Amino acid sequence: AAAGVRLLELSPEIELDLVRDAAYQVRARELSVRASAERTGSAIRRARAAGDATTVIWAEGEREMWPPYRRVEMSVATGRAVAVSTVMDPDTMMPRYAVEGLALDPETGEALGAEPIAPRREFTDPERWREAADELRRRLLST
Repeated sequence: AAAGVRLLELSPEIELDLVRDAAYQVRARELSVRASAERTGSAIRRARAAGDATTVIWAEGEREMWPPYRRVEMSVATGRAVAVSTVMDPDTMMPRYAVEGLALDPETGEALGAEPIAPRREFTDPERWREAADELRRRLLST
């Protein structure tokens, strides 16, 4: 009865190795989500302690101009956030740049709703993308 499962109750067609692997994947995902939440909470607490108005709560990728890249900067007072990202366009095999505004919980950084507060805009020109991101930061992150 390992992990609360009685082997005699399982169908003989079930491959136990697959069940084990699936359980490990579920647990790995749970641990990854917990670690991400802890990093986000820590970033918010550090920003508040330092008196910073904003903090980066998520960053993935090394260079903003080359996919995959994603960065989420949040106002510690309001929870409003700006997400910028770079993905590869499968049709052109060129980078595609995006920016959107999000409503997040200022205590946890978790999304407050499924819909963005500023719709996602995509660009092929990196300069127009940077300008749009700067404008959105001014609108959403300035207190």
